[in-house]
Amino acid sequence: MQPIKFIHMADTHLGNQQYNLPERKRDFNKAFNWVLNKSITEEVDFILLAGDVFNSNNSEPETIAAIYQMISEFKNNSMQNLKREIPIIAIEGNHDKSNISTKRSWLQFLAELELIILLSPKTNNKEEYTIFKFVPYSENKKNPGMIRIKDTCIYGIPSYGAMTKTYFPDIYNALPDSSDTFNILMMHFGINGQVINKLGFEMSEDLKLLHKKVNYLALGHFHKKYALPKNKEWVFNPGSLEVTDAREIWENYPRGIFLVEVHDKENPNIRHIPWVKGKSESPDEIPNRFFADITIDIGKNDSSSFKEALSYILESLKIILEKKGTAHLKKNDLELPIVLLTLNGTISYSRLEVNINKLKERIKEKYDVLDVRVFSGSVKSEIDGIVVDISSEKSLEEIEKDVFLQLIEQHPDYEPHKNDIIQLMLDLKSSILDPKKNFDQLRNQIKLWWRSHISLPQGELNKN
Repeated sequence: MQPIKFIHMADTHLGNQQYNLPERKRDFNKAFNWVLNKSITEEVDFILLAGDVFNSNNSEPETIAAIYQMISEFKNNSMQNLKREIPIIAIEGNHDKSNISTKRSWLQFLAELELIILLSPKTNNKEEYTIFKFVPYSENKKNPGMIRIKDTCIYGIPSYGAMTKTYFPDIYNALPDSSDTFNILMMHFGINGQVINKLGFEMSEDLKLLHKKVNYLALGHFHKKYALPKNKEWVFNPGSLEVTDAREIWENYPRGIFLVEVHDKENPNIRHIPWVKGKSESPDEIPNRFFADITIDIGKNDSSSFKEALSYILESLKIILEKKGTAHLKKNDLELPIVLLTLNGTISYSRLEVNINKLKERIKEKYDVLDVRVFSGSVKSEIDGIVVDISSEKSLEEIEKDVFLQLIEQHPDYEPHKNDIIQLMLDLKSSILDPKKNFDQLRNQIKLWWRSHISLPQGELNKN
């Protein structure tokens, strides 16, 4: 086969003004632009962008303008340096999809401007199955489902949420038997067990069957890098380009991009290029904002008040932060840190005295930092049983998930399917809020989901 070289990235979350900091929005752009430049240096044939390109489909004009400029410059630079364009081939992730206030996604807009190639199969939903059809890019440049580059065929499927697992057999049937090409399938979902407390799907027999027709399953969704199965890897998830959640620092997520070279389709050369805290001179590290992860036991110095503890905390931070030497740095400099400060220990005064806002204010006054996030849920008091943690990192989706979990746990029969049921409930909530909802289609989707997850006597499901 003709040799092929490509970059696989996902979860760029462009437009994410994390912690309401304009600098963070620029950080995400910097990481994305770094990968675009890397693709020219490596002279890749194409880039895979496996969903969650945007942090939200409600992105502001400023974000769209920045993305337009970055990709336009990238296309011009690739033409100037390589005498050819490097196509960006994308799918919609759950964050990219159109919502109540919009009819189209921003990815569709970029595709119409011919800045990216957006893949999505044509579908025809039947009551018991779904027909998928991958229309080649050569036949339909507006709504393609696949594109062939040299001897490589790339198929793309947008995020289907809880329904994804149900569609695996239908996707398999739609994929052609192409033993003479290297076949890539790009999808947006996670695999169970790879990320703590994240909903995903098992490596089921239906999923494994795809490997008969797919050489490389290019995933996005989970922000942690993994490749499966360990003995013969064909499922790849690169992780996010930047930190989107403090837990990615606490749990030390490996993440970045995959750089793939294929000369022999049975043995591709796959290299993971990781992120690095702060700037980097290495061409094989993706520069990220420096996050200073610091834990302080405020019970260690036997303070009798939070005022005394505050002095202890500031003194403890001094040793750590002054080593960074950030006084000369500007806000846009990646070395200027965001401090993730975790407080723990047992205190002799009331838990209500712990003034997080005052602490953050003092740290920002005293040290050169971009921002401070304080986590105090583990602090306990000897004199009261009050638990106060105003710094929770939980997203709205995670809060909803917790509520749904409590509802499901009231019915032990559903325990084996609780994760799948939670994902279905989250998807249905979004669908019901959509003004373009189709109740007949929703009913058929629920039937399909139920058949694939929960066994019922023959004919029982059709009573309603």
